Amino acid sequence: MTTAIKAIAFVGLILLIVDHSHAASSNPPFAASCQDVLTHGYRDGTDLNGKPVAESWSNDEHFNSTWKFVHKGGQQITIDDKQAIIALEHPGVLIVIDGSTNGHASGVWSYAIHLGMKKVVASQVNAFGSLDDTTRLGVKARAVNLKCIFAFNTAQPPSFASSMEDIVRQAQAKLKVFGFYQGPVDGTLNPETRTALRQFQLAESLFVEGLSTDGGLDGATRKALGIE
Repeated sequence: MTTAIKAIAFVGLILLIVDHSHAASSNPPFAASCQDVLTHGYRDGTDLNGKPVAESWSNDEHFNSTWKFVHKGGQQITIDDKQAIIALEHPGVLIVIDGSTNGHASGVWSYAIHLGMKKVVASQVNAFGSLDDTTRLGVKARAVNLKCIFAFNTAQPPSFASSMEDIVRQAQAKLKVFGFYQGPVDGTLNPETRTALRQFQLAESLFVEGLSTDGGLDGATRKALGIE
């Protein structure tokens, strides 16, 4: 199986496993207008004439276009007026997937949206070619840093820092009760708190299958701590 066909199969698998069954949105409606400021690109395969193209990386590729994000609440989000999928979200952050395919190419755009930082980072994977003509196959990948202007449908922009601080504060209090943490309950995810979280996760992983042990506060860890 060629690299390009493997990439096409991988892209198809992503689209199959991502659905709309995630929890209701924890983020407010917003609109954002974004412009690319840096694109790091990769290309390998053949050109349109079927001639081999050496593996190459580039930092000077720019789309010179504007991305328009509109989140209407719930699971509704559009990118340039095209419906996209919210794959994962927590207060202040969203992962959005936008995929497309035709007879010659299959690709996925993913967007990491941080509302508190008012930043978007996008990545693209794209496999192109035809099963009928294996002389013209290739893969492309890009990482794009977007500078954005956000507008929220609220009188004041929501404060995501305060909600995260509250979650960390609750976690610190629980870790103290369980004997993993001796530091201050101040809502700061400091090294001592991360160490305590890792120790708690390692202990809980004996009973909770697949629990992360990275010292973070993902949904499964919060649930294990009893703060969800």
